[in-house]
Amino acid sequence: MSRKPKIRFRHNMAIVGAGVIGFASAAPFALARWYFSPLLLVPILVVLWAWRSGVDVDTDGVTVRALVKSKRLAWDDIVGFTTDRTSVTAQLRDHTSVRLTAVTPADLPRLLRAGGQSLDATDD
Repeated sequence: MSRKPKIRFRHNMAIVGAGVIGFASAAPFALARWYFSPLLLVPILVVLWAWRSGVDVDTDGVTVRALVKSKRLAWDDIVGFTTDRTSVTAQLRDHTSVRLTAVTPADLPRLLRAGGQSLDATDD
């Protein structure tokens, strides 16, 4: 059984490094007094979020991943994309939208090519 080619868009791994530094910085406080121990949760959650969140694209659709859940969007359900300076949002057939985490406007052509989609603006 062959796997479909997939492209992944993820946040910069420097965020993971920042989370590790945050954990190391909070550890002395958490070890000194028990009531400071919840401080360790913040950098742990930052590392997990940076590691997991993002977008996976293949010829069947787009999977948007968050910290604890995922949403699969078939290409037939996506009617278009909107962009602002730093982010891309998928417009869906049911008139809702989903922000594509870690995808920038510069990544949009690569996302469409990975999904086998056309760069044309019209669908007539």
